[in-house]
Amino acid sequence: MNLNIFNHFPELKLSDEILLRELKHTDANSLKNILSDPKVAPFIPNDVIPQSITQALVEINFLRSLFKNKKSVYWGINHAEHGLIGTVGYENWQMYHNRLEVAFELNPIFWQRGIMSMCLRGIIEYAFEEMQVNRIEAYTLTTNEASHKTLLKVGFKEEGRLKKYRKFNGEFVDVIIFGLVNENTE
Repeated sequence: MNLNIFNHFPELKLSDEILLRELKHTDANSLKNILSDPKVAPFIPNDVIPQSITQALVEINFLRSLFKNKKSVYWGINHAEHGLIGTVGYENWQMYHNRLEVAFELNPIFWQRGIMSMCLRGIIEYAFEEMQVNRIEAYTLTTNEASHKTLLKVGFKEEGRLKKYRKFNGEFVDVIIFGLVNENTE
């Protein structure tokens, strides 16, 4: 575990077009549009989907606070031509157990282009090499087949189904857990 990562926000340039960077308040409209898109929204809890720019700013402040409060790191996916097209990061760093929980969203017009796979590979490398974590987990709704495929593509293993594990929009739902272990940790 390396807490020195919190000295400055890590920007990750993944290609000429894609930069993972800190979210900014000017991203509020883009974030609102991404999270409320009809293809994305079914996989996002209703209370997280911003209904206004003000609510999008609250979500941005929360994601930024993860880094500021030395709890984790969450990036905006910036496209050189289109600006913010998604987010990717670690919502939860269980420091005692040295494991992370990954989450991600991408504007559907950029689906099926390999962008999220590239972003996940970038932050996995960052987590294992810079944060020196032991394990990364992802919990997905059972119906989120696109995320399942993306996680498997970048090396995660499906580890099972957790019955009524998460409260999602007022109901307890099953989730699929995926895991990826850093083979270089002791």
